[in-house]
This record gives sequence, structure tokens and C-alpha cells, in this order.
Amino acid sequence: VLVDEVKDRNSYVTGVQALVISPINDLRVKPDVIQVYGNPGQIGMLCKCFTWQGIPVPGKFLGSIGCSVVTWCMHHHSPAMSILAGGERGFSCIGDHDVSITFPADYLEEVSRAIIEIQKFVFRYPTSSPRIYGEPILPPDYRISYDQFQK
Repeated sequence: VLVDEVKDRNSYVTGVQALVISPINDLRVKPDVIQVYGNPGQIGMLCKCFTWQGIPVPGKFLGSIGCSVVTWCMHHHSPAMSILAGGERGFSCIGDHDVSITFPADYLEEVSRAIIEIQKFVFRYPTSSPRIYGEPILPPDYRISYDQFQK
């Protein structure tokens, strides 16, 4: 499957003449695809925005051709989450802890609305450690609880 993915990556999009990269708050042209870099918590929240609407978010990792996820998203009109590799390190100045989500730009309005809605029932970002909320919630048939451990 990976070999087919690598061979077909250049055939996903035809007629593309240029690639324009800019911050989302300083767009010079209307984008076809948006790629967001962040930590797993941030990108997980954006992935949840899609799944909340019934749109699955596949994970894509193609090693040294991870930037091909942009053309994959254009071709399939689908979001994709990526573990980043060499190209992104050079071009995007990402760190070891970063991941990304790439999606067709026409999803941006839906994603923006979904962020507001999902934060009504999940932890808001930035998240704090769940440990600060007290004792973990365990299944009823779990043999040990914190109280039992202390005795």
C-alpha cells in the first residue's frame, strides 16, 4: 500500500502551477488547503472537530514525503492528521513534539463552529492534567481503588 501511495502522490492533483505558503492570519490568496501544526492536544482538538461532524480523520505518514499529505487532501477532499518528518522540519521549523492536520479550506467555517460546540462537553484547550481533579474514575469491577491501596 505504501509503495502505491508513494508512486501515486504526484498524480493526485493536476493543473497545480504554484504553492503559496502563508500564515492563516495573513492570506494573500484564497487557499485550497489549510495545514495546521501544533502539539498533539491542539491537533487532537481539531481532529475532534471533524469527527464530531461525522467526518473521519485518517492518519498519514509517508516518511520523507509527508508534505504529500497536502495533495492527498486535495485529491480526496478529506482531512488528514500527520506525524511530521524531514521536510516539515526544514520548511516549517517544527519540533519533535509537533503533529499536523491538513484539510480542504472549505471546511474552515465548519471547523470554527465545531471548536465552539465541542468545548461545551470536552476539556477546553489548553488542557490541564486530569490528576488535579481528584481520584481517577475506575470501572465498578476494578479490584483496587486509591482508598483501598492506602489501607
